[in-house]
Amino acid sequence: MRLAAGFAAVVVCVWLGIAAGSPVLYDAVALELATTVLSDAQQPTRSQATALKLANLQAAWTLLDSARGANGLSGDSLLVVLPEYGLTGPDFPTRDSVLPFGERVPAPWLAEVPCGNSTLATLSPAVENASCTARTTGADIVVDVPEVEPCLPSDTSCPPDGRRQFNTLVALRGSDGAVVGRYRKRNLYYEPAFDPGTASGGAPWFDSSFGVRIGLMICFDIMFRQPSADILSAGVRDVAYSTWWVNVPPFLTGTQVQAGWANASGANVVAAGAGHNGWRSAGSGVYAMAEGSEGRMKTTFKPNSSSPQEAAVALAGLVGRRLEAERRVDRRGGRAIAGAAAGAQAQRRGARWLINETKFVPGAPQRVSAAVDGVDCELELEAGPTANQVYAVVAAQGWYNGLFPTVMCGVCACANGSLPCFEGQGTLAATGQLKAAELRMTVCNSTRDPLSTWRVYANAADGDAQTLNPQGGFAASGLARSPAGAECAEERLSLVVGVPVLDAMLYGVSFAVPG
Repeated sequence: MRLAAGFAAVVVCVWLGIAAGSPVLYDAVALELATTVLSDAQQPTRSQATALKLANLQAAWTLLDSARGANGLSGDSLLVVLPEYGLTGPDFPTRDSVLPFGERVPAPWLAEVPCGNSTLATLSPAVENASCTARTTGADIVVDVPEVEPCLPSDTSCPPDGRRQFNTLVALRGSDGAVVGRYRKRNLYYEPAFDPGTASGGAPWFDSSFGVRIGLMICFDIMFRQPSADILSAGVRDVAYSTWWVNVPPFLTGTQVQAGWANASGANVVAAGAGHNGWRSAGSGVYAMAEGSEGRMKTTFKPNSSSPQEAAVALAGLVGRRLEAERRVDRRGGRAIAGAAAGAQAQRRGARWLINETKFVPGAPQRVSAAVDGVDCELELEAGPTANQVYAVVAAQGWYNGLFPTVMCGVCACANGSLPCFEGQGTLAATGQLKAAELRMTVCNSTRDPLSTWRVYANAADGDAQTLNPQGGFAASGLARSPAGAECAEERLSLVVGVPVLDAMLYGVSFAVPG
């Protein structure tokens, strides 16, 4: 077993009103873990798997204690989020490989308290441990576990092995350690050991001990319409997001996607990422983007190759908006506009990116646009402080990580003003956020319009495919396609930049968030 592990923490205070005239102040901590994993490929025993999970949890609680002490956080009104696969690592090549790590998760409507329950301590050791920590510290804790649930006799679609397996977020209430939330990841990023969660599995949120309803999402979910639409249409504007992200610069890196989704959705997001796999999976942050807030954020990027590997970043005084359950989301785009029909084309995996950019320097009000093969991107800027930093509006089409057809618009900070934005080296000027920016994406007549059904390939050689998101819905932050029956698709979103990613070579970028 490899003993080295690294961590980072992001801390923020968030205001959210849950009723007229009754704002609620709470603190949030996102823990970035470089998870300790088993180094050999053989199947561990149940006791070895349990020891690994509890060791990773103990390291997380030590970091949490440090972050609370350094930032003067009390035990009450505290939300703590751990990363996806933070207790186990993501290496589950087969369904049977999950079994030593599998946990039983009580239904949240039972509000069962695992702490001190001898049966659950055996069936769900990590959940029981987190429950005790929640009860002891008073913090609401969100932790990711591999869930294994035997099928009911009435389940006619049960897998042949007789069980359901999920990548599951569990929410433990701080006042008593009860399980009050259970969300099963719906959009799997090639995770053959797990079944996708469904809407019938329960609401993707929980009610915290401090009176704020918290949405739940896991990693690749952020790229799709669901569960985002369910969360936002229910009026929820605070989200706990757990991820083992795969950073694909220059566009799809963790903190920029997190910031883009939070900003375009008008939500406060506490995002905990994994720093285990070097820079490839690092990136966490807390983003206060709910209506009425100042749009402030704090991020961290602490892969296990970093030194030091622990950090606590605090940001206070963030103001969100009052929850209005009756309010529906109508700002996430997706309306059809006039134009010629755009048909889906067969795509070759691994096709090169098509990228076009237009550089600009902020200052005066201006419109800047870029286009490539039917994807048109237009940025509208109000007057702001004059800066020496060169930015670029970028239009791109290609394949995310060689697997997923992607169209996107972005705003990037260029390290070298005399070369294309993604070439050469240089130093970024010290700049603030762009002022009152809106980015519009229009997709029309594209010869690279993505397929109507997302597919992820198990092996590049044999092309064995499993269907991902069979409804073919939009991606919430980057993967997008024209809606069925629409001649052209237009997306509008607010834009925020200012999140340094990968040594500040790229700043935060927002993608289309359809309705």
